Amino acid sequence: MVGLRRAKTLLFVVLVIMATTIANGAKLLQEKDKDESKGGGETIDVKASGAKGDGKTDDSKAFADAWKKACESKSPTKIKVQEGKYLVQTLEFKGPCKSAVTFEMDGHIIAPSKATPGKPHCGWINFEKLENFNLNGHGAIFDGQGAHAWKINDCAKTGKCNTLPINIRITSLTNSKIKGIKSTNSKLFHMNIINCKNLTLEDIGIDAPPESLNTDGIHIGRSDGVRLVRAKIKTGDDCISIGDGTENFLVENVECGPGHGIAIGSLGKYPNEKPVRGVTIRRSLIKNTDNGVRIKTWPGSPPGIVSNILFQDITMDNVSLPILIDQVYCPHGHCKKGGPSKVKLSDITYRDIKGTSASKIIAPAESPNTDGIHSGRCEGVKILNTKISTGDDCISVGDGMKNLLIEKVVCGPGHGISVGSLGRYGWEQDVNDIKVINCTLEGTDNGLRIKTWPSAACTTTAAGIHFEDIILNNLSNPILIDQEYCPWNQCNKNKPSTIKLVDITFTKIRGTSGNKDADIHVRTLRLETLNIEYKGADGPPTFECTNVTPKLVGTQNPKACVGPVVKAPGQA
Repeated sequence: MVGLRRAKTLLFVVLVIMATTIANGAKLLQEKDKDESKGGGETIDVKASGAKGDGKTDDSKAFADAWKKACESKSPTKIKVQEGKYLVQTLEFKGPCKSAVTFEMDGHIIAPSKATPGKPHCGWINFEKLENFNLNGHGAIFDGQGAHAWKINDCAKTGKCNTLPINIRITSLTNSKIKGIKSTNSKLFHMNIINCKNLTLEDIGIDAPPESLNTDGIHIGRSDGVRLVRAKIKTGDDCISIGDGTENFLVENVECGPGHGIAIGSLGKYPNEKPVRGVTIRRSLIKNTDNGVRIKTWPGSPPGIVSNILFQDITMDNVSLPILIDQVYCPHGHCKKGGPSKVKLSDITYRDIKGTSASKIIAPAESPNTDGIHSGRCEGVKILNTKISTGDDCISVGDGMKNLLIEKVVCGPGHGISVGSLGRYGWEQDVNDIKVINCTLEGTDNGLRIKTWPSAACTTTAAGIHFEDIILNNLSNPILIDQEYCPWNQCNKNKPSTIKLVDITFTKIRGTSGNKDADIHVRTLRLETLNIEYKGADGPPTFECTNVTPKLVGTQNPKACVGPVVKAPGQA
């Protein structure tokens, strides 16, 4: 009896231990699921919901059923997508949900190849009205199969470009993160981010061939606090386009190209657009693109604001137009060019913009109309620590420019640094407070130039233009103020320019010239410490002036205004 009781006791102890072990094991599994799904709850496998993942069967219903169950759960839930290819129609992952939802994706999603136009701005895969949402892609591909759509896209003819589906539409997400996904061959935009707050995108891939029309990589608008970190984007349009209402947007470690570069805009096409503020684009590479970093606004636009924009530490490789501020943006001719853009640009900074060949922004010397940087109708722009080689002006300053600082720029070959041309159009605005400081120009056709059209279509003023501490090496025309600028003879030289130049200074200008003459026609000119050497056989150098008596400070070589005083056009 005693032995029997001992055996029963031992059996009871073993059963207790087994029960405890099983319970603890179940608890550990629950805790593992809890950790993996950001707070616990159920894991839902789309294959358990009926998905095949064979690339042929329509798995749309299985995804919709899994989402419905996860979104209605009161505890955080994970949706698991195993390896495979899942063919789906339009999917709506829409909230608000009762708790956080996480997608864990190891499989790829495939769209039907047929291009079916839908409602404007429609999406193929849609995430909407979600909070604390996470998508961990692990390299998952969203394949839009857009090749057929690109062939029938008639956007250039009709101007209607928004009826094909966007690959991934992200609307009204808050405190969320999307990581490790790739969008390929979208029929229209790859990713569209609207009305989001505190959204992070990491390790994003975008891939479509250059001939894929209107396939912007990532478009963002009406959002605050979005971060895009580590992305590789190849597409047929802008790698990143930034629409109205975007604030506090960070782009970092992005590789863009081929494509149209990174753009703020277009802006000003519609009334009541919201300001764009606090955009930082840094530590990125742009290669084999039509444009580099661009701001584009429509002419004849309603009022708008773009401010506090920083482009920093960006490398350009084989980029046609590395930096462009275009305030007469008019794609396909679908705009009214009768008036200027009213989108005000202010506090725009370009810092450490460089290229991969000899550390320069490069275009061949024979490439026409490839201005390195053109800027107009802006306030508070800074161009710093930048090296530019091109076939036209290294930097050209257009009308309406105010408070521009150009510092530590190396220019050449090219046509130098130019204010203008000014006066060609009737709606132009004054230019004020332009500073070019501590720059070097090497082997350029011109050095420091101001150019205005004769018989100007407007009467404006360019004032407060200061060139200081400039090195000019082997330049054809070191200093040129040309108020008879008339390319291709498309003007009337019988009437003088009506653009008034006031308070122009050249200070500490030194170097060598390939031309013995410098020509000046300007009011309120100050020349201080000028030293330009010329060693040609037809020397010594001369400095000729038209209708000006400059204020001379320090020494000038050549001596200023010693040539014949030429009267201005129209004077007796």
